[in-house]
Amino acid sequence: MPGGLHDILFSDAGSLSQALSHLPEGTIPLPRTAPHAAHRLGPRYLKAVLERSNLPLSEAIIDCGDDAGLVLKSLAAGWRRIAFSGAPDLAQKLSDLAAKRQAVLLN
Repeated sequence: MPGGLHDILFSDAGSLSQALSHLPEGTIPLPRTAPHAAHRLGPRYLKAVLERSNLPLSEAIIDCGDDAGLVLKSLAAGWRRIAFSGAPDLAQKLSDLAAKRQAVLLN
């Protein structure tokens, strides 16, 4: 029986549309940006891609790699789930800042 949650890795509007078109009916997509997509296209563009696809930003994850500045830009753009692979001490500081914005930093 189709259904459940399914991770969707996307790097732009085209890849998201293609991934969504291959989902079985009744499946709930959990979008995550591909590595380097946020650095290449920016958090605001990727947020707009999700909004145009009618996907909730609250469940999406933006992958910022080890770029702390990109984490800050993602928070400013309204992302609530942010993947960060940088230094643990910096991750803790960013995590504290994210929590103040009702966001979570993932590793």
